[in-house]
Amino acid sequence: MSGINNTIEAILKLGNDESIIAPGHEKPTNKAELRAYWKNTLDWVSRVRKLKSDGMTAVEIKNDAQIRIILGKFNLENRTDFIPEKAFVRFIERTLTVIDNGV
Repeated sequence: MSGINNTIEAILKLGNDESIIAPGHEKPTNKAELRAYWKNTLDWVSRVRKLKSDGMTAVEIKNDAQIRIILGKFNLENRTDFIPEKAFVRFIERTLTVIDNGV
């Protein structure tokens, strides 16, 4: 995750707090939203790492109440169909892969 850490730090050094950030997907944002996104990402990885160390599988992790709360923080538009269950499990599996690769 050092690559994304470096990228976010570099973005936050540019401009000022009123600067608009144009991500590669989704709508334009600002530094406050980027900081919130980054905090949520770190919380997500930390929680998945903890549950993995407790011996949980991706399917078990998806049912964790805290994981669902953290995931909800990424749903900025409060969509009811934010992430289908299969995609949710794949997202957790990808996070586990990142963790397994020593990130």
